[in-house]
Amino acid sequence: MVNVLRVTKADLDENNYYKNESLVNDEGSIEVAANLGWVKVRNFVRCNSGLFIEAGSFIEAGESIEAGWFIKAGESIEARWFIKAGSFIKAGSFIKARESIKAGSFIKAGSFIKAGEFIKAGSFIEAGESIEAGEFIKAGSFIKARESIISGLLGTRLGDIIAKSLSVKLRICAGFNCKETKKIIGEIKSGKVILGKVVKL
Repeated sequence: MVNVLRVTKADLDENNYYKNESLVNDEGSIEVAANLGWVKVRNFVRCNSGLFIEAGSFIEAGESIEAGWFIKAGESIEARWFIKAGSFIKAGSFIKARESIKAGSFIKAGSFIKAGEFIKAGSFIEAGESIEAGEFIKAGSFIKARESIISGLLGTRLGDIIAKSLSVKLRICAGFNCKETKKIIGEIKSGKVILGKVVKL
């Protein structure tokens, strides 16, 4: 039987901070009860199985959010450091990290996906709005966004966009603030390339 650590209103203070500095279950999964609003954790969130945030609740960590299996939220996921899952990361609203966002399988958000550094998925990356990264964006399968896909916002040497196929409604920009031309490696299914050199896999 999976060990489940469940977070309820009783575990939060008057400012909606979790009672302990970090939210940890190294022996199983973490569940955040519904309709708690923004559940804030001062340091990090970590579990070796799944992290499940029910509808009406959001999670924000002062450091990182990491799950051995999946991270799933009905609303948003936000971390000042990185967000990492062994399998998938899925949010009904946005996914945002000051550093990187990484999943062994897919990353999917109903709204936007934004990382200060890189975004990487073993399978696909999909957003209902835009996908933005300070460095590169890489997916083993496809990258799809309703609006734009933008990489290289930090202006470092890392700014390529890599996937088997890319689909957007508006624009694709690789290496937005980079001095050197960055590559878009993969087939463009839809959208206009504003910046970057398209290279077939």
